[in-house]
Amino acid sequence: MKPLIKRRMFTPGPTPLLPEAVLQALVTPMHHRKEDFKALFREVQEGLRQIFKTRNDIILLTASGSGAMEAAVTNLLEPGQKALVGVAGKFGERWLELTEKYSIRTKTVEVPYGESVDPAQIGAALAADEDIAAVFVQATETSTGARMDLERIGALVKVRENTVLVVDGITGLGTMPIQTDTWGLDIVIGGSQKAFMVPPGLAMLSVSSKAWSRIEKCSRPRYYFDLLRERKGQKEGQAAYTPAISVVQGLKAALDYGFRQGIDALVSNAALLAGATRAAVIRWGMKIFPRAPGNAITCFVPPEGVDPSRVISLMRERFGVLISGGQGSMKGKILRVGHLGYFDFLETLGMIGCLELCFIEAGANLEPGSGAKAAAEFYRAAVRAS
Repeated sequence: MKPLIKRRMFTPGPTPLLPEAVLQALVTPMHHRKEDFKALFREVQEGLRQIFKTRNDIILLTASGSGAMEAAVTNLLEPGQKALVGVAGKFGERWLELTEKYSIRTKTVEVPYGESVDPAQIGAALAADEDIAAVFVQATETSTGARMDLERIGALVKVRENTVLVVDGITGLGTMPIQTDTWGLDIVIGGSQKAFMVPPGLAMLSVSSKAWSRIEKCSRPRYYFDLLRERKGQKEGQAAYTPAISVVQGLKAALDYGFRQGIDALVSNAALLAGATRAAVIRWGMKIFPRAPGNAITCFVPPEGVDPSRVISLMRERFGVLISGGQGSMKGKILRVGHLGYFDFLETLGMIGCLELCFIEAGANLEPGSGAKAAAEFYRAAVRAS
């Protein structure tokens, strides 16, 4: 017997799409230079301010999140200026690659994969060099699942008049508390394909007045990623170039959905699903990989003798479920399961049951049903406590 298989995404991104976000663009064609789209664009910016917890400008770019990361580097810093990069995995390494590519003199605070950047080390590096103009960190390191202490890092940077803090919040937004203004986060970057539940193609940045002051003084040439040009046009709902119109429409529908659920509902949902999944992983006797995990993903170490790639293949072939393996130095050593986006507990519980079956087929000695039982117990306790 060959059962029906429905494909499901449990990767760290792209993530499952909100159906009404996809349908919106199909039923309402729009032109980006007409008044109805300009109004929609501004509504999306205002909605994102609520998600980012900020009154700062929101800039939308038709790009991946990495495009917004590049825009932050090239608009803030000239060749030869100094930056500090927190590196805790593959995407911290991306900050380092960008700063070095653009001839920024870069110092690093680097920790092993699975660890979080220590704010005390950030503070020591800043104290040792008054010329550091920007600090670049992740909210959640997607390659390991480790969460950074943005509140403490922000407190260290915001007292420095000439230093800005830039946060890759691409997997952090919608999965963890991020208080942009309260914590003094000068630029926070997001991506449409993560917790926002819409297709890839749109990046967003919140930009503080402190960051704009540095951008205005930066003489580095830029063209497509010229944030000053974008700020001028986007105040009127106009991107400098043709935006990802359908993604902007979908993002408006997704924001409306999120606000109906409650502004922090996505964050609490990610926490619920991550907690249930980790309860199953621990019941199986496996190790959660990061010391301080965020709730965007569960990253864990399979039992000795079980090949992660075999489990990934079995999940795809048997059940149509897409999960991810490790990146960088952890490739072939860990598994990553996503909780950000349009997921609910029922889907997660089914995924846990299927993952357990795949582990057993791959050679793990697990008691059938133990993972689902642990997840259900966590769910019941969490719902009672809420």
